[in-house]
Amino acid sequence: MRSDLLLSAAVAAYTPKHAREVALYRTWIAEAYARSGNLEAAQDTINQARQTADRLTSARLTLRVGIVERLVEQPG
Repeated sequence: MRSDLLLSAAVAAYTPKHAREVALYRTWIAEAYARSGNLEAAQDTINQARQTADRLTSARLTLRVGIVERLVEQPG
């Protein structure tokens, strides 16, 4: 099985009380997708992180999501 699928499955297994951590992990997964050229997967993953960030009050999470969103939007 691909490591990205394993990591995504592991992150999805976290309980809702770990929403902030899950969203942060998703930003790292999205960054890895973007840097490997898989922009569709990067966009899907960062959108999931953004949805969580919009529900939480976390400056670190909001900043991190914004950074990765800009990376995903910029080719290369």
